Amino acid sequence: KWIFDKLNVVGTIKDEDIVTGSRIQYLGKYYYAEVLIRTQTNKVEIEFNHSKFKVFLSIKLATQEDIKIALHNFYKAKAIQKITPRVDRLSVKTKLSYAELHFRKMSKRWGSCTGSNNIIINIDAVKLPFTLIDYLILHELCHTKIKDHSKAYWAELSKHEPKWKELDSSVKMIKI
Repeated sequence: KWIFDKLNVVGTIKDEDIVTGSRIQYLGKYYYAEVLIRTQTNKVEIEFNHSKFKVFLSIKLATQEDIKIALHNFYKAKAIQKITPRVDRLSVKTKLSYAELHFRKMSKRWGSCTGSNNIIINIDAVKLPFTLIDYLILHELCHTKIKDHSKAYWAELSKHEPKWKELDSSVKMIKI
């Protein structure tokens, strides 16, 4: 009976639900999640200790939606923290300057560059390995100079990243 009860519990968990044992993607790797109750909080808190994610819930038990919002906030904070210095470093290295840097959740693209050279990076980019993050940054920095995907654009990108074709196909294979 105990086994059947446990199988029923497991059967009610959706693939995208975050429970103990779930895997959460961050910086190109998947890490296990541990969901715990924390009496000193009234919200969902997420901690990452370089080997696993700890998701702390209040005694009232948060919903999956609350956990997803907390994870989104974690990703946004980490994207700003981890990606911003890389954008600055690559901007200096390539001599391609941008006006402003923004981070947003985007459903269909990894990044964009506006006509006024504002770069927007998808928050989910922080899930990717640094090689692909740097490629995304270079891709958008090159758009500060050439706004389309013409031959001139790809030639400019080749100056800064000779393996852009391989990286571009890798990033296109990853679901946003």
